[in-house]
Amino acid sequence: MFESNFNPRAVGERLKKARLDKGYTQEQIVQKLGYRAVSTVSSHECGTRMPRPEELNSLAILYGVSVDWLFTGEEVGVFNEANSRAETTFSDRTTQKAKDMYTKLLKEGFNEKQIEKFIAMVIEIKRAAR
Repeated sequence: MFESNFNPRAVGERLKKARLDKGYTQEQIVQKLGYRAVSTVSSHECGTRMPRPEELNSLAILYGVSVDWLFTGEEVGVFNEANSRAETTFSDRTTQKAKDMYTKLLKEGFNEKQIEKFIAMVIEIKRAAR
């Protein structure tokens, strides 16, 4: 059986750290991203619910961090004024691919937990290839 280091709580901790580093409150994130309630941000930060791919991308851009860092804690790339346009264009394309894959997996009968395990496996394969 494939074992993974993917840890939703660690992702949540990094989301919270990035938010606090930028000086945002959970209420501000609700307003900026159009969430319905603070509980959405809270559940992301506790690791009880993973943000959807497009949410994760939006959070990474808002916080000035890479999606890779949110998932792994490793500094692969950081968004800033100089590179945000190129990174956002790439991220938008990647986000669309992730959304398409997520939808396909749901249609094929996978649940969110199985999809999280799949994402973890992809991360581990990427690490092993380095």
